[in-house]
Amino acid sequence: MHFPARMLFNNLIMTNKSDTVFSDKALLLLFLPIAGELALHYSVGIFDSMMVSSVGEAAVSGVSLMDFVISFFNSLLTALAVGGGVVVGQHIGNMQEKESSAAAMQTLLLLSVSGVVLCAAALLLQPLIVNSLFGDLAPEVRRHATVYFEIIAFSLPFLGIYSAAAAVFRAHGNTALPLRIMIAANILNVAGNAFTIYIMNMETRGVAIATLGARVFSAVVITVLLLKQTPRKEISAFIRPDIPAARRIIRLGIPYSFENGMFYLGRILVLIMVASFGTASIAANAVAQAIVLFQVLPGMAAVTGITVVVARC
Repeated sequence: MHFPARMLFNNLIMTNKSDTVFSDKALLLLFLPIAGELALHYSVGIFDSMMVSSVGEAAVSGVSLMDFVISFFNSLLTALAVGGGVVVGQHIGNMQEKESSAAAMQTLLLLSVSGVVLCAAALLLQPLIVNSLFGDLAPEVRRHATVYFEIIAFSLPFLGIYSAAAAVFRAHGNTALPLRIMIAANILNVAGNAFTIYIMNMETRGVAIATLGARVFSAVVITVLLLKQTPRKEISAFIRPDIPAARRIIRLGIPYSFENGMFYLGRILVLIMVASFGTASIAANAVAQAIVLFQVLPGMAAVTGITVVVARC
């Protein structure tokens, strides 16, 4: 693969016979764009809740509840993508260009399939999630939650594809590209929300469609850019499963998936208790959780970025 940004990143890394040392500038170049990308990634759900507030308290509650559920599924995909990024980074550190390209394509294939599987699981579990998981929701909250979830669940395959491609770019030291794509996706999402809510009066359905469109956009753009920089011979790996390579990615990603999943599951358990207090409490909790999330973003960025550092060393 040929990554122009990787040359700048590599110039800030000092290598001798026994060690690879990342300079302060290299770490800053790595971590800051990741922090910005994560902030924008989570802002998609926050903007949905903010803009749908014009529809009513019930709409905010329904959207925020289902956004947490989607975040739980997405956390599993993100963790698998981290595993793929580690494998790609290890090949880069060993100067194995061909192997890193093949690993990148296997990561993209694995996350695409995983996203489809999780999408199917989410849709099958939708009645249980909406009607039973959060207890006795108000009818209006349940209606908005159902409408939002039935559409936004289809974004899971695209979230998987985006996570895989973004992990590959990060492994190559290009953390700025995913950030730029996420900025464009957020602009598209906000514009789509404004059009569907304030002009088309589509309420929750409009918010879900706009968010799905933004996620499809980010997945398509980053995949096209990845494939343009991948040798044609290696692209065939995307349609040719490599079981040992996939097993290696899964072995690295599954423990982190479990850890990540438990974190989000804990947040959902808190939401289940909050939901019993009524619609106003759900809406208030959504606002508070958004603020708290931004407090831990620097740590999340460091965790994501340190895998690149460790893999390259």
